[in-house]
Amino acid sequence: MLLSYFLFELVMVLMEAIFFLSFVQFHFQILSAVPIHQCYLESNWQHLLKFVAYKVVEKKIQKKYGEKLLLRYDGY
Repeated sequence: MLLSYFLFELVMVLMEAIFFLSFVQFHFQILSAVPIHQCYLESNWQHLLKFVAYKVVEKKIQKKYGEKLLLRYDGY
């Protein structure tokens, strides 16, 4: 039961991270006249890891304090 809950939460966080990255990449393509370079694609993985870590910390804070905290992910 606990393992299935953990896997469900992990999948949800990863789906949110993928959606976030596709949203950022889409806007980057619109705002930029040049194609996305390989270095930007490599940095997407770094942003993905940071975003997942952010979401995990946010969930732990919410569980500990029982309130919705307004944390923001700025990519740094």
